[in-house]
Amino acid sequence: FRFWGFEVYEAVLRVGPTFQPMAFDRHPLALSLTYARSLSGVDMARRSMVEIERQSPLEPDLRQRWLDQLIALFPDVSAGDTLLGAYQPGQGLQMWRFDDRWQRLGESQDMELARRFFGIWLSSQTSQPAMRNALLGLKTG
Repeated sequence: FRFWGFEVYEAVLRVGPTFQPMAFDRHPLALSLTYARSLSGVDMARRSMVEIERQSPLEPDLRQRWLDQLIALFPDVSAGDTLLGAYQPGQGLQMWRFDDRWQRLGESQDMELARRFFGIWLSSQTSQPAMRNALLGLKTG
């Protein structure tokens, strides 16, 4: 993913053999992001909320509750750091960080937050359709 020509991260989606791209939220999956630059966890949480609301607007109280959960999950990152979000239908999301080993950062059992968080990259309302197509193995055009 690039923003204004600057590389921000490399994304890799891991799914099982029965995965159906148009029903991503019905399947377990893991999305890893390896960062090319330092970013604030708070800034990443705020940007995530902007992208989540592309899918559909939120009531202010829910927006704040989800933002607080994401801020609690996202650490500051440096170039070379990898974060991994794991999604399990019916269970929510877990966030992991890799430096020299995997460390669990936390989880959210809010299924709607989990679905919409992964929808940042995988839903048809994504702001990055080319990345979505690449992650899901879909043809463009």
